Amino acid sequence: MTVRNEEIKFGDGGSVTIQVRETHLGPIITDNVEVTPEGSSGYGEVALAMRWTALDPAAIYRALFGLNKAQNFEDFRAAAGEFVAPAQNIVYADVDGNIGYQTPGLIPIRPAVNTGLVIQDGSTSATEWLGYVPADLLPRIYNPERGWIHSANEALAPLEYYDQLKAQLAPEYGDDINVVFNRYWDFGFRGERIVELLEASDQHTIESLQAIQMDNKILVAEAMAPYLATLQFDDADLAARDWMLEWDFQANRDSGPAALFSALWRRIPAAVFNDSYGDRWSVGGGSAGQYALIGLLDQPDNALWDDLSTDGVEDRDALLAALFADAHAELVETLGADRSQWEWGKLHAAVFVSNPLGQSGISLIEDIVNRSTATGGWTGAVDATNWSTGSDTYDVGSLPSMRTIYDLGDLDRSVNHHRRGRAGIPTAPITTTRSHCGQAGRTSRWCSPVRRSRLRHAIRSGWNQPTSR
Repeated sequence: MTVRNEEIKFGDGGSVTIQVRETHLGPIITDNVEVTPEGSSGYGEVALAMRWTALDPAAIYRALFGLNKAQNFEDFRAAAGEFVAPAQNIVYADVDGNIGYQTPGLIPIRPAVNTGLVIQDGSTSATEWLGYVPADLLPRIYNPERGWIHSANEALAPLEYYDQLKAQLAPEYGDDINVVFNRYWDFGFRGERIVELLEASDQHTIESLQAIQMDNKILVAEAMAPYLATLQFDDADLAARDWMLEWDFQANRDSGPAALFSALWRRIPAAVFNDSYGDRWSVGGGSAGQYALIGLLDQPDNALWDDLSTDGVEDRDALLAALFADAHAELVETLGADRSQWEWGKLHAAVFVSNPLGQSGISLIEDIVNRSTATGGWTGAVDATNWSTGSDTYDVGSLPSMRTIYDLGDLDRSVNHHRRGRAGIPTAPITTTRSHCGQAGRTSRWCSPVRRSRLRHAIRSGWNQPTSR
């Protein structure tokens, strides 16, 4: 064990010193755990250490320089191999029309008893990492016959890959090993939609790829529609349900049906799953919750449909009807009785906080520097503007910060969009313009011929030489 003191300095001149105790199993993380009112940390005398590959010495900058200088796929793979942590999905394309993908990173080889999901007993070496998966055995693909590669956080290889990998490593590490990279991938709704849109055309353009990037289709809404169509309601809720089901399932900013379905969806995880599991397990509205709900739709009498807060026993249709009526009432109250005025963007706002003034606690200043933008998109859509079903609002929690399309046949035609621009000034016109362009899916040329010639001139002449604007 090594022990060292680290001083953290603050802008007001103050500082705090913490003691770091680090072992070969990682730094001990229970030194600074908040104590309970009873005066115990909850861990007793147990010291918990957390090992992470990103804490090991590395020179990731070499990967970035190498990727910038790569001349072919092998150069690219060699550079990606330097990107040791955190593991990424890195794709490749070149001017000759070649495409590829490489999983980089240090992936631990663990004893079979160590799933990688929970804290292990550090008093024994039985669960220690045995090594790392060799880079040549990590998933990669080059020029697939289908002509395209996509990556959207779902499982990067079929489960059979792990059996093959284990067999290849067994001669050195034995059969009793765990080489599974991850056990919580995205469940693939976004990836499924991307594949569907890519396969819709044999020849894509910048414009068609822009449309793919801005696609807002909610696949779980499409899956639920036949079941919602059979529910029994009174006249007001029936009219709202029929109106919603005329929808194309796109969560566009101006979509009223998207707002109504979102109000329904916000209630589903708590009513279907979380009232049954309580504090032991919580299901959210992300891909796992969507996948689980779709799996339940064909089980109308499953016990999970029962609302435990009532004396009766609900089935699927009874619970969904009650939740829909409640969602409809919410939107009538918040957006008014005229459904033509309902818009998803009125509920689904992206709030950009400009630090440090944006969290100053002074409302007048915060109102000036923090900007809120009505937004389309949805959790699990290609335009992944994620929001939480556990929140009191529909505000965006995360969203695509930048969109780029590279045309390697003519780089001057490449386009991009950075959500907040480069000014870093909340009140700058480009910041506001960029925010609104982001909602509309508009991009701009990222390197015009004129700018490119100036760039070449700057490189030849030296960066300190002025160039005309």
